[in-house]
Amino acid sequence: MREKRKDSWAMRMRTRRIRGVDAWNLFRGMALWLACALLATGCATAVALRAPVAGPQTTCIIPAPERDLVVGVALSGGGSRAALFGASGLEALAQVRAPGGGSLMDQVSYLSSVSGGSVAASYFAMKKPSKETAVLGPDGALTDDYKTFFAGYKDTVSQDFESALLWRQIGSFRWILNPALAAQSLTELFTERLLGPVSFGDLSAREARGDSPRLIINTTL
Repeated sequence: MREKRKDSWAMRMRTRRIRGVDAWNLFRGMALWLACALLATGCATAVALRAPVAGPQTTCIIPAPERDLVVGVALSGGGSRAALFGASGLEALAQVRAPGGGSLMDQVSYLSSVSGGSVAASYFAMKKPSKETAVLGPDGALTDDYKTFFAGYKDTVSQDFESALLWRQIGSFRWILNPALAAQSLTELFTERLLGPVSFGDLSAREARGDSPRLIINTTL
């Protein structure tokens, strides 16, 4: 009887020991996986680069036109709602006839924005019809060109970029909490769905031709 009891006790201890080793291995494996994930996230962080200070010698900066009356429009932030609100506000301003004739938008020299309002401002500056295209017709209503523009404008800026950004991060195996990779994904989305492959040089050329107002994007660094 004593030998059977010893054997039973030894089996229980061995079972506990085996189970303990299995649980410990599982814990170590999870800890190792988490450590590797954190290391991979750290390695993926972008390196900060110092950009030269912009000045008159910078090719994409042109002097502001000399005018007796300077009209500017400011678009506030607030995410996707601010983008759609800004697009709708610019459409409303375009339908206002100025005292000297033409649309009030023809008098706007500066377009300033921040955060979500910059989505609407940048699209307007890059995509609006050229200055040769009339904004208002003889009857005071928007021309067909501008009706088409504003319809596509509001449809484009009202996209759900936040969800698209999240799925881009997951689908490309980029870490969701890494701000550097999130910025890269957002740049790709804006290129594909909003502005296309444009540059500040393209914007400067439009401003120089008078096809768009001077765009000022504000941010905090």
